[in-house]
Amino acid sequence: MAILHQQAQREASRLPDLLIEAMRVAQSLEQGVHGRRRVGMGESFWQYRYYEGGDSIALIDWKQSARSEQLLVRQREWEAAQTVYVWVDRSGSMQYRSRPDLATKCERAHLLMLAMSHLLLQGGEFVTWLGNTPIQGRGQTGFEKIALRILPLRPDPAELPPNLPLAPHAHFLICSDFLSDAQQWRDRLRAYASRHINGILVQITDPEEENPSFSGRVRLSGLEGETPLLLPQAEAVRAAYLKNLDLHRQRIRMTAENIGWHALSHISDQPPVATLLQLYNLLTLGERSF
Repeated sequence: MAILHQQAQREASRLPDLLIEAMRVAQSLEQGVHGRRRVGMGESFWQYRYYEGGDSIALIDWKQSARSEQLLVRQREWEAAQTVYVWVDRSGSMQYRSRPDLATKCERAHLLMLAMSHLLLQGGEFVTWLGNTPIQGRGQTGFEKIALRILPLRPDPAELPPNLPLAPHAHFLICSDFLSDAQQWRDRLRAYASRHINGILVQITDPEEENPSFSGRVRLSGLEGETPLLLPQAEAVRAAYLKNLDLHRQRIRMTAENIGWHALSHISDQPPVATLLQLYNLLTLGERSF
């Protein structure tokens, strides 16, 4: 029990650093870009949603609220179109880092998505962070609400985002290493696209995964319960590994392209701002960037 408490304290001690870094990265990007251009479909009525803290009282539809006994707000089309869903992979493979000075893939993924969420919420967008329980936020209080619920970063065995009903014409940011079965990803992403969801995939990899330096006799241990693999001569399988990694990445990107989504790559030892700028451009200007 004492060991678990110490681990929890160490993990909690990283929380302020991750949040501070996410906000710093978001602010550095904010200084380099200008006003957002909304890509919504107009100001006409879309649907009703429940009243949330921060909503103007003028938006409440009192007639509909009286019928449902809950406060309802008239949601306009651009609000639905500019709802952004976020999901970050916390499965075993995302806990990997090849060097002590690097963030894990999971930590880097959360840094990117927290920074982007901060930008979106500051711009007045709705952000819903998906997990075991969806967390919706808007404005600065929304960012704090999301951060408090998702941190510290606890592993989650789910390798795919939840198959939940999402608002039509919303945007979906998915951050993962996408190392699980490509067919499962294809089926899940097509299901989202069939509901008219627009999406961006951000693949996170470690530099050692991109350019393995193993040599000689190496014993590889998986992070998700796989049987250990003994390689008598690691450098002998390097070419085959890189070929299979490239083929797998192509399958994921082809799936994204076929449904009209976008796919980006980010290596965990790279500065996060360049990837955030690509994300920002895709969300605001619809530019395709691979």
